[in-house]
Amino acid sequence: MKAEHRKELETNALAEGMGRMIRGIRQKPKGRSVLIWVVVLAVAAGVIFWVWRSGNTRQKSSEQWSNLDIGTSPDHLLVVGFRPPDYKEVVATRQGEAARFQVAWFMLYESGIRSLADRGNGNPFALLQGKDSLLQAKTLYSDLTKEVGEDPIWGPEALYNFAVAEECLAVDPSVTVLQLDAAATAFGEVTKKFPESARGKDAAKRADALKKDSPQRTEIERYYSQYAPFYKLQNDLYQQRQLQTEKHMQEMKTKAPK
Repeated sequence: MKAEHRKELETNALAEGMGRMIRGIRQKPKGRSVLIWVVVLAVAAGVIFWVWRSGNTRQKSSEQWSNLDIGTSPDHLLVVGFRPPDYKEVVATRQGEAARFQVAWFMLYESGIRSLADRGNGNPFALLQGKDSLLQAKTLYSDLTKEVGEDPIWGPEALYNFAVAEECLAVDPSVTVLQLDAAATAFGEVTKKFPESARGKDAAKRADALKKDSPQRTEIERYYSQYAPFYKLQNDLYQQRQLQTEKHMQEMKTKAPK
């Protein structure tokens, strides 16, 4: 009898609980319940957005490494290292930084120093174009030294190549002495900031060789002086072509119908 009475009480309690739940569903939610649901939904939306953003970031990062890996020219690498359309704003990623190092290296060695070695054999403006590439490389490495700061690997690399660009600009006979002095200072800066690095040790030797009272300095000046007649010839030819082009443009404007 007691068991039947207990079972009846439990059934009534369950029925009453179900009734309260149904009435709660039918009734309008209270302010506190609404707030809780809003918070839950906001958190859920935040988690979904974070998951989507993380996946999208990883995909972009992977694409940038892929583009960097297949990059075979400065034009291709510019897309990774700089933002179009003017390519002045840098892409602040590790891939972008690596791409800018490759572009700078190409401008310094492939386009700059290699053009100096040509001296005009097959290219009447090799030295002038080489100088232009060296100036671009110098600017790129100057910016990279600020980006990498005291990094023990990239710091000495950027500073050392900046100094190399400074020295190679001595190919212009009008600034040979000034550029060699600037290069001596730049190489000394590498040694001062990164004395234990491989680049720092190489820079120390070059800085000593470029000192004004060094016997090697005379040999270095003599080496760059051999470019003087070629540079002057190419520069004169370039100026002549510039004048011819301007004259032709002026004639075209005069002949054009008004």
